[in-house]
Amino acid sequence: MPPPEQMLDRRENRLRKHLFEQFDMVDQALWDALASLQAADKAMARSVMENDASINNKHYQVEHECVELIAMNQPVARDVRELLSDMHISAELE
Repeated sequence: MPPPEQMLDRRENRLRKHLFEQFDMVDQALWDALASLQAADKAMARSVMENDASINNKHYQVEHECVELIAMNQPVARDVRELLSDMHISAELE
């Protein structure tokens, strides 16, 4: 079994992967929203709104992972600050 520090690093890396996925989802939603406005495409605008739920779900997933990492691993101050920053970034993206 790897040391606790390596386990925390792996879980933090997985968390960041989810955060980048959320960023990509938001980025695509913004581009789609702009395209729907330019084209006055109601169907595309509706699609953007419907896909917002998946962005919200990704935010809750990131938030849950951050809280779980803090609660279960008792990380040092630097790691806690990084995890809290990740949670705030996710909330702003959402």
